[in-house]
Amino acid sequence: REPPVPVPTVPLPPPAPPAVEPPATGPPAKEERKGGALAMQKPARSEADRVERSLFVSLGMMLFCGLFSYQLLQMTKDTILIDACGAEAITFVKVYGVLPASMVFLSLHSRLERTALDGRPRSDTYVKTAVPFIAFFALFGAVLYPLKDVLHPKRLPDLPDAMAFLSQSESLRSVRLLARHWTFALFYVLSELYGNVSVSILFWQFANQVVSMRQARGLYPELARFTWIAPVLAGQAVVLADRMFGGNFVNSMRAITLLVVLASSLMVYLHTVALAASRELARIRPEPMDPSISVGRGRRGGKAGTKRKPGLFQSIGLVSSSPYLVCVAVLVIAYGLCMNFTEVIWKTSLRRCFPDLNSYQRFLGWFATALGISVFGVSLLAPVLLRLFGWQKSALVVPSVMGALALPLYLAAGRVEGDLCSKLAVVAGSVHNLASKSLKFAVFDPTKNMAYLPLSPEIRGAGQAAIDVLGGRLGKSGAALLQQMVIVFCGGEIVRGVRVIGFMYACATLAWVWAINSLAPKLPAKLLRRAEAAEAA
Repeated sequence: REPPVPVPTVPLPPPAPPAVEPPATGPPAKEERKGGALAMQKPARSEADRVERSLFVSLGMMLFCGLFSYQLLQMTKDTILIDACGAEAITFVKVYGVLPASMVFLSLHSRLERTALDGRPRSDTYVKTAVPFIAFFALFGAVLYPLKDVLHPKRLPDLPDAMAFLSQSESLRSVRLLARHWTFALFYVLSELYGNVSVSILFWQFANQVVSMRQARGLYPELARFTWIAPVLAGQAVVLADRMFGGNFVNSMRAITLLVVLASSLMVYLHTVALAASRELARIRPEPMDPSISVGRGRRGGKAGTKRKPGLFQSIGLVSSSPYLVCVAVLVIAYGLCMNFTEVIWKTSLRRCFPDLNSYQRFLGWFATALGISVFGVSLLAPVLLRLFGWQKSALVVPSVMGALALPLYLAAGRVEGDLCSKLAVVAGSVHNLASKSLKFAVFDPTKNMAYLPLSPEIRGAGQAAIDVLGGRLGKSGAALLQQMVIVFCGGEIVRGVRVIGFMYACATLAWVWAINSLAPKLPAKLLRRAEAAEAA
């Protein structure tokens, strides 16, 4: 047998010296785990902050576009309608045009309005609401207004003998002028409707659906702080358009409607950006949304659904059955009555002092600029007013100031003849409107919203929706209907019935004061102090 082959041995490397651990300087593994978790959270937090900033910027620009369009349409619709039909025609078009159109729109919008499974609005509903208005304003500026002489009949067709009084009565002259200038009446109705839709529905309703309760505390006060910019820029845009086209109102109308179309289209685009940012933010950092939207399993079939809101008649029944909500409704209705009791008289005096289209609209442009500056100034004083005087005295400031400023307007407008009286009525009416609208944003709205605080969330939501929407419209339409009666009985001229309208203004003011004094003892002091501190902040 052969001897075994020897296997060469390979020397092993020497063993490594034992590792010397550094001395511990703090809690060992727990700190490492905590630091790792923080490091993982930092990218998500920075991403959420970036998306939240995008959401806030989009909403801020949406509000600006809505208010900018609203101010442009307010100035334009008054200019063309009052020049063609007189200020008295406003009372007829509001009752028989704006009010039915609002009811039809609310009915159609409630059918279109649906929410997605995540509780956020559907983008197609927003587009279907905004696009018809945008298309009409583009058509009016490009086609309807330049062809007004072709579209408006020179005279109305003869009526049957049973209705001959309509064509002969001097008291109904405004109605006949509205029928002749039907495109102007249609523009007034849709402008008035879109002014409320663009701000109330296309912005605030959408914002409440995409902004959480935590985000709203920081975002909404910032938005309210910069709302004065839109009226200032809109007023200067009207003045600039008049200067650029040298008094050619047709070209000025085209430019203004183009600005409205561009601002409204930008608002639709920003809606898609804000909606995408809201959904992305909900994926990164989920937060509770508006409690009126409940997403989860429905009562039937176990499917995801939304909580049904009370209907129109249910909300009206709720308000009428609660003495507390009736007092809040009186606040809203009385403000609408007082504002509209002075509107037609002031605009009648304006037409006397500025008889042509360009000078009239130029004055409204400067008035809008002054309104924006006035809102900014009053908004700085309102928190101090609430903090020093409390709810009741702050709420009484609005009817007291409006009543004191309305008295010189009625005294000056009551004299039918005289340029000096017309100019005094214009000045008094301008000061009254500036103070009324500035105090509405800075004092009236905060004190009115504080009055809802003692109510339960269900009653608060249904009552506030019915009072804010229907109460405001009832105040405007009620004032227009009462002024129609005065116009008919005074031969078609409202200045002949100034004393009657002044008496109705005083009655509305007294009812307003009564409602404030009735609500004050029912508001808990602790709740008011907390709300006043929040408003001041």
